[in-house]
Amino acid sequence: MNSVSLDMHGAVSQRAPTLDPLSDQKLAAASDGIAASRRLGRILRIVGGALLIASASTFLLHRWEQGSDLMRYGMLLLHTVFLTAAALFCGLGVKESRGARTFLAITLAIVPINATVLGGLVYSQFARDANQVMLGQSFLWVAPNALAALACVVVTAVVLAPVAWIAFRTLAKSQAASLLFAFGLMNSLLLLPWRLPAVTTLIAVAGALVVAVLDTRRLRHAPAARTLEGRIARGALLLPIALLLARGMHLYPSFLLEGGALLLAVGSLLTACAGRVTAQHQRGLGALGLCLLLGGWSFWWLHWCQAEVFTGALVLPSLFLPLSALFLRAARSPEGLGATYRACAALFALVAVVPNLWFHPGLWTLLACASVGAIVGAVGAWAKSKLLTAGGLVAVVTAIAYQICGNLELERLKHWAVLSALGMLLIIVASYWERYQASIVRRLGHWRALAREWDY
Repeated sequence: MNSVSLDMHGAVSQRAPTLDPLSDQKLAAASDGIAASRRLGRILRIVGGALLIASASTFLLHRWEQGSDLMRYGMLLLHTVFLTAAALFCGLGVKESRGARTFLAITLAIVPINATVLGGLVYSQFARDANQVMLGQSFLWVAPNALAALACVVVTAVVLAPVAWIAFRTLAKSQAASLLFAFGLMNSLLLLPWRLPAVTTLIAVAGALVVAVLDTRRLRHAPAARTLEGRIARGALLLPIALLLARGMHLYPSFLLEGGALLLAVGSLLTACAGRVTAQHQRGLGALGLCLLLGGWSFWWLHWCQAEVFTGALVLPSLFLPLSALFLRAARSPEGLGATYRACAALFALVAVVPNLWFHPGLWTLLACASVGAIVGAVGAWAKSKLLTAGGLVAVVTAIAYQICGNLELERLKHWAVLSALGMLLIIVASYWERYQASIVRRLGHWRALAREWDY
């Protein structure tokens, strides 16, 4: 403490504080004790949260048989409500916010478990594809009738909507409404009465895209969403999608479809996250996301080729046109690889339609080659890309050449009429060149100057 004394004029003066080694040791010991206490509390919260999630997960595995399915689901629902009550007790009764936020975060993690079990009850009464995926097995969760299944949906919405609202208001107050809407939408995907991997994987990827777009355009811009609690609230939106994929992998396995959906979902999220990182990491994260998207679509394409969905003239376009679209979309991202991505997009578009015209000749492949070439060329001209424009022109010229060769019937080129027509055409072209040579050269120079301003 500062010591105070009076000088000869009666003024108050302060002496420098004296150093007390014993006091410093006490402060250091107290600080160490506080840090140790916080670490212990953090460890206890983590262990307690893991036990709570594990206890709720036993409902997914359905390993205990006491009571009816409706009674077991009611116990899970009540368990979720008790977690919210415990959070309110910690926050309002004990006046401790960390425990309250821990309980609310765990509550958000358990709500998708409720939705998964509820989806089983709904599927038992409203299944659209049971004859294709059940294969004689019984339903895991069974509602006594359709009315009971619908009543469970209504009761769950009434009970869990306020629970999720309290959690989001606590973790990310300014974005609570958007998070609640998105969370409800993602959990509703678990209630859809389809289990075919071809359907559920599409649903999972669509859900991941919705989360990525919502997070990129709205959620991540709010300061409350960038805190640790805000990131937990945003991450909760992915839990229903993860459970949707995990349920499919466990109960209705299809390696190519489920693996492709997982790659597509993660690739979409990484691509969306690439804009938030520093410039030095942006290129690597964007490229990794693009590779996952390419791998995911390739998995799906292989599955559909094995199922003979893509056959004949559809094989090449179904693989390379989506890949071309992915690279074209990636070229718009600020990663410094726009020219490379555009070149890959042009290459994939050409591989999709040009060889296909010769492997599977016909009217539709001819139209596809010409139309895709025209679209690629137009996009290249709009984006001022030399490679896209050249690729589109190659496809269009190929279609025209194929049509001309088909009409001329090359084996009859020695016919005098054909030779005469070609000779006349060459003379006319030569005359036009000699008459308008300066104008043609000037136009070519103008086009060359414009082409120099374009990127590759």
